[in-house]
Amino acid sequence: MTIGAHRHRDPLTSPWRRAVAAAAVAASVGFSVVLANPSKADPTGSAVTVSGTATRTNLNADGTKATVETDHITMSVGQTTELRGRELIDVSWSGAHPTGALNSQVHSADAAQYEEYPFVLLECRGTGGDGASAVTPETCWTNSYKERFQSSASTAYPPYRLDAAATATEREVRAGAPAFPASCMSRDLAEHWLPLRAQNGDVFYESSATSPLRPCGTLPPEAKAVESGLPSNDTYGVTQTDGTGSTSFEVTSHSENATLGCSSTVPCSLVAVPILGIGCDATTAGADDDDIAACEANGNYAPGSQWQGAGAPSSQTVTGALWWSASNWQNRLVVPLSFAPDDSVCSLSGDQSSSIAIYGSIPLTEATSQWEPAFCTDPKKFTFQHVQRGDDEARNLLQAGNIEAAFSSRAPDAGWNHPVVQAPVAISGFSVSYTIDDAKGQPYQSLRLTPRLIAKLLSESYYAIPAVQDADPAIAKNPQNITYDPEFIALNPGLPKLNVADYASTLLMLSANADTNWALTSYINADPQARAFLDGAPDPWGMRVNPNYLKIALPVTSWPLNDHTQLANDSQNPCYENSPSDYLQLIAHPTEDPDEIVDAVVFGLPNSQTSCYYDDVNVSTLKLTTSGIPQTPGHRFVLGVTSLAEASRYDLHSAALETADGPDTKSQTGGTFATPSNDSLAIAANLARPDDASGTWPVPYTTLKETAAGRQAYPGTMLIYADVPTTGLAPSDAGKLATLLRFAATAGQSPGLDNGELPPGYLPITKANNLGNLEDYTLKAADAVNNQVGFVPAPSGHDPAPTSIPTTSVDAASVVAQPPPAAVSVPKPAAEPVPAGAAPAAQAVAPQPLTTLASQRVQTADISSMLARIFLPVLCGIVLLAAIAAPLTRRPELLREPGLLVSSMFRNPRVSRGRGGR
Repeated sequence: MTIGAHRHRDPLTSPWRRAVAAAAVAASVGFSVVLANPSKADPTGSAVTVSGTATRTNLNADGTKATVETDHITMSVGQTTELRGRELIDVSWSGAHPTGALNSQVHSADAAQYEEYPFVLLECRGTGGDGASAVTPETCWTNSYKERFQSSASTAYPPYRLDAAATATEREVRAGAPAFPASCMSRDLAEHWLPLRAQNGDVFYESSATSPLRPCGTLPPEAKAVESGLPSNDTYGVTQTDGTGSTSFEVTSHSENATLGCSSTVPCSLVAVPILGIGCDATTAGADDDDIAACEANGNYAPGSQWQGAGAPSSQTVTGALWWSASNWQNRLVVPLSFAPDDSVCSLSGDQSSSIAIYGSIPLTEATSQWEPAFCTDPKKFTFQHVQRGDDEARNLLQAGNIEAAFSSRAPDAGWNHPVVQAPVAISGFSVSYTIDDAKGQPYQSLRLTPRLIAKLLSESYYAIPAVQDADPAIAKNPQNITYDPEFIALNPGLPKLNVADYASTLLMLSANADTNWALTSYINADPQARAFLDGAPDPWGMRVNPNYLKIALPVTSWPLNDHTQLANDSQNPCYENSPSDYLQLIAHPTEDPDEIVDAVVFGLPNSQTSCYYDDVNVSTLKLTTSGIPQTPGHRFVLGVTSLAEASRYDLHSAALETADGPDTKSQTGGTFATPSNDSLAIAANLARPDDASGTWPVPYTTLKETAAGRQAYPGTMLIYADVPTTGLAPSDAGKLATLLRFAATAGQSPGLDNGELPPGYLPITKANNLGNLEDYTLKAADAVNNQVGFVPAPSGHDPAPTSIPTTSVDAASVVAQPPPAAVSVPKPAAEPVPAGAAPAAQAVAPQPLTTLASQRVQTADISSMLARIFLPVLCGIVLLAAIAAPLTRRPELLREPGLLVSSMFRNPRVSRGRGGR
């Protein structure tokens, strides 16, 4: 499950858990973990339930009416406000006619044509009523011409021409047809055209003749002429035999679909059309008995049955292809949707020449997408742009002085070459996100992974297909893919073994130099069992690492593809014969685009580049490619590394990661596991120790397992910093960046989905979460950036004494760094045992649903008691140290010894003045 504020209730918000937490806090010395104001970030208040009565009524030949069916339908929509593009909203319904001729791809034109009695869900411009705000079939988005154009070559009276609820115009032989160009070929006996009216006024008429050879129609730019790639959001939902159904519906904004154009200023709606079939007019002149019988048909498939192919056709009159017909459209349910302003408003907010560009950190994107509009729409602020780039690239650009600031999650390996402060602005992390169906075809929701299993996936140690097994004897005795691995099976019972599934042998990740990769491989490297496997030790079942990765040095920001096995030529894959390459690398196929990973997980789209499409004519011009076809629901398996914020926004399941090894034997494997949640991120963040050498708070991967609290910390936790020079910036830009840091430390940590707030997927950096030291540091960093005298405060709070610093960034020969007067104290982690009242470490149990990172109030007893237990000793130690140090501060000559090193944060100051765009 995900961290979305609008989807999951924090277990600590139950009355019993709140009482226990409150008792624990009352016994402590005032420390707690708090995620403020649940109502502010929780859009569940925008959930809507609507009801309506759907009917199908025929007009008999004698002029009497006959009601065929009446259904009382109720539909619930989980969220209707503060929506963002590509957000998934939960939709459920009851009382509908059960669906037959089921199609596995409910977003496809095939489902529209063949499913009988589907529950059709559409995103439409407008909110109801008349005039400009009216919702009509012409303002509803569909992806394929098959959902808007119908023609009949066998009869002039197909069901849609017999619709008793339609007007005479709608029943014409070529209803809605545009003026045809001379080049358009002959017409069928009957046609119905439904135009799509774009938000900008353009009108698209789509038909099967939409091609250069027969230009009888046009496709909108977002539509696809073929059934491949990302599914559209038009949904032909399946109603179960009890009349209920549910699905997740992806809303799109103008950023994804400009033709539809939904935005904070252009209202749209979710429209449900429960298909009951055409109410037929048997008095229609010219229609024969066969035409009337076809119109009045009740379907050829039993409820719940699968479509059997072209040899067993569906009854068109009860299919979703006729959703627009008057008989079906009159039964619609309309739920208005409200979109939050997005960062595209900044492109309309005036002069962009003075905008500040900050490069880096993909995991921060969801936060900055809400922060940017709060700045560009406020006349008292300024415009800044978060330019997504690899973290290494961003740091290198900052080192070279080509940009003014960066977002990243660690310091450069060799340190900064000029004074740069790394101010914490967010806490999030990485997720091993997944879409997996169990042996019963249902979504699996309790995946557990160990560092060794992740290492196996990344090191190309599964042979994936028999041809690789034949070609590479070094891994031939290993499992074919992870579903055959006894370690994986022991941790994840109930999952099927996938035979022809190369995608189950890899983990999709970013190819770019990303700090998410560094964090993931740090997690692997810190685990003794994973490290032993990579160093050549077999696992308890005899599986060994691919020799091409033996003793690989970790961590890394970019995972190398080291296996070069190529397959023997055969006729099974002509594209591969034409362009042979390293096969396991084709399966791994990392991507530079984080959206591709999200799409792969959301839609079950493996990224393996092993598919071959050709026409038997000129295969030499074709290349291996991804399949572009979503996996069939019930048979899906995709793993991908995303950010926690992406997992929250797109409602992705996140794997529970092992936090401490258990017995490593054939009969027992796996230790303790943690899912990303309020508690687990807060614990990890509180255990991070300030490191003055790097100027950051590294997550202590190697020591997390040493305490009970650490074993409950989510190991994918990441701190995200704003990296800003404290010398060399122009005063105006320094002031702007200082303002941004102050915002990020204060108002930017307020959870919510409005502009300027912190969206789900992040843990607020607040004193309420025991993170006041990070908040205070960022405020001190803002002062240092604003002052531009080269001072970089120490994360530990032990700032250096005022120092004369050589500089080339200003005219003066030297400047004096004046540290702010206040130091920040960071408590150390508690030792074992965890105090009474703390939650016990779960021993290899299924992870609980993820909770809201940015909305719920949480009080974590183990952290509270841990900090309370050590606070007084630490305070006493600080006082004692201050007493010892006092003579030295009064007599600085005592410190002037040969070889005294000046902090590396002050060396080689330089001006960095570059800007960049998106």
